Amino acid sequence: MKSGKPRLIRQVNDRSVFEAIEETGVSTRAELSRITGGSAPTMAKAVKRLRQLGFLDEMGMSVPDGAGRPGRIFRIARNTSQVIGVVIDYRYCHVTAAGVDGGFTGKKVTAIKTPGDYRSLVRELTQVVKKLVASGPRTLAMGISVPGMLDKSQDRILLSPNMHLLDGQRVGYDLAAETGLTPFSIHETLAVCLAEQAYGVAKKLEHLVVISVLEGYGCSAVVGGQLLEGRDGMAGEMGHIVVDVNGAPCGCGSRGCIETVSTDQSLARMVSERVGEKLEIEEIIDRVKKGGLSVDQELARALDYLAIGVASAINTFNPELVLVASRMFELSPAAFDEMVNAVRKRALRPLADRCRISPSNGDKLKGAVAAAVRGLKNSLGPTMNWR
Repeated sequence: MKSGKPRLIRQVNDRSVFEAIEETGVSTRAELSRITGGSAPTMAKAVKRLRQLGFLDEMGMSVPDGAGRPGRIFRIARNTSQVIGVVIDYRYCHVTAAGVDGGFTGKKVTAIKTPGDYRSLVRELTQVVKKLVASGPRTLAMGISVPGMLDKSQDRILLSPNMHLLDGQRVGYDLAAETGLTPFSIHETLAVCLAEQAYGVAKKLEHLVVISVLEGYGCSAVVGGQLLEGRDGMAGEMGHIVVDVNGAPCGCGSRGCIETVSTDQSLARMVSERVGEKLEIEEIIDRVKKGGLSVDQELARALDYLAIGVASAINTFNPELVLVASRMFELSPAAFDEMVNAVRKRALRPLADRCRISPSNGDKLKGAVAAAVRGLKNSLGPTMNWR
């Protein structure tokens, strides 16, 4: 950009350099000039600012190829700076540290059993985060994956159907007050989508849907390369589409939502009711693999409803790829294929024929890290199409 407000131009240049290095992995200032079209002095200033912010690591000198001159090599920071990833879940919470490049720093993931009240939750998470901050390099931000409807304008969880202790709470704000870190909260399914888009098989895809049924039912979509978040950041609540008006009560207050019949937790509930013993999905998987339990009926029902949800997402968003995260697929070698076959019978054929469906591990922790990195990147300024 050759005209306009100097501050805006500087912001655009900084973000363009960050995104260019993010895409190439490592770059010299001369390479950045060729990639972005910016002048050598502009690149030098942008790299200097990003280094001061802790966004870049210097990796030494390049080896010239031919008559070229050596130059300093830079990459997105891993050694000199870190971000914290926090995942809040119904049963367990997880916390770790990662580089700004998304690479995990070697620190172990800390798991804590989710407390029964909100104050204890904030207190225990604060203790873990502070230890990571004290033992690591400069910490730039904290990404927080949360279950429930998150109003991003207030950083407030309006409703968490499966974890009501979060209802009305500003967990990002409260953790920031205790730790001093800048928080970037994100709905757990958007977090999984971000992880797949930033670090997974969906990297560089323009049209993507991620469906996670590990706890509740979450759906997120990327359309035209942009993550769909809606006006307030609460888009994608497809788990609360009613599929059985006389069905089981849902945590949202309604009945028969698809979340009540198509998730890992709903399958665990159905199996528990039949055997007269409360079982978690992990226990069910273990018993099935050992031959001590059959869940064919419950699995077929849950997969059938899950297929309805996936087909609906294909019809709605016309994606090139749908990623589905569920532990139900571990209950039978044919489970995933059976779900896919059911999807293709229910989705509109022209859309289904052009869409791949693949399993996902539903990595919310990488998603929390990706949310922190995205927040830092957005703080630099607006993106421009430098490609």
